[in-house]
Amino acid sequence: MRRACSWWFYGFLFIFIDFYVYVDLLPDPIGYYFIYKGVSYLKHVTLPAINNVSKLAVLLLFLSLPNMITFGQTSYGSILFTPYLRISFYDMLIGWLDIFLIFYIFQCMLEYNNIQEKPSIVFKKKLVKASQIYIFLCVSILVVQPLLINLYDVMSLLMLGLGIMSFIASIYFLILLKRTQTYYSPQRMAKLHT
Repeated sequence: MRRACSWWFYGFLFIFIDFYVYVDLLPDPIGYYFIYKGVSYLKHVTLPAINNVSKLAVLLLFLSLPNMITFGQTSYGSILFTPYLRISFYDMLIGWLDIFLIFYIFQCMLEYNNIQEKPSIVFKKKLVKASQIYIFLCVSILVVQPLLINLYDVMSLLMLGLGIMSFIASIYFLILLKRTQTYYSPQRMAKLHT
């Protein structure tokens, strides 16, 4: 799980951070490839959710190819850290598929914890709570965002609020992946089994 979380962490860095100079210098397809690569470290373990992670990562890898070029949508040289601030149907589809992907990654982490010799109840509770908070934030952003299109006066302020929420949710998820990676470090696992 430690190696899988490491690959997933770097994959989501590529997905969450958009750095455009005519093209995305941290392309999303590479991030989805990293997520798919992380799945390969869990193939030896029977986790029902792992197949969904693998399939969604491959699907999103191909669907995100058009996102590599800006086509004038973003000012050049900008850095965006708001993966869920999207308005077009294509971007909404990618946003919803991202949420499903992250949901299944949470499922994999929970299932992996459950098959351990000594599953941690505390760690499981933290994962469940974190997944509920994260999924709620991201779904809220994707549901509210299209409703803001016709509210011109307050749209910029609400979009800023959604951008901040998206930023916080993304950082929260990345921290959770790092904590899971640390939780399953060889040193810690050796202490648990002695």
